[in-house]
Amino acid sequence: MSKYLIFTQPSCIFCDKVKAFLTKHGDEYEEIEVKDVEDFKARGYTTVPQVFQYVGGFEDLKELFIDEGEEDGKQSIQ
Repeated sequence: MSKYLIFTQPSCIFCDKVKAFLTKHGDEYEEIEVKDVEDFKARGYTTVPQVFQYVGGFEDLKELFIDEGEEDGKQSIQ
């Protein structure tokens, strides 16, 4: 499974930069070319690239928060 999901469009300079950056750092990604711009915008996205990171399940998410300094796997509410 890819670590990142990227929504792109042809001739997008920043899309190319994102892909080159991830490739340079040895990260895997799955690219989805946006073909229906209106549907894409209706979902709340206005620009490409849109980059999403795969986390996994609950235990993976909890580990992510613990790695970021949260001792109990929950964010403090302030």
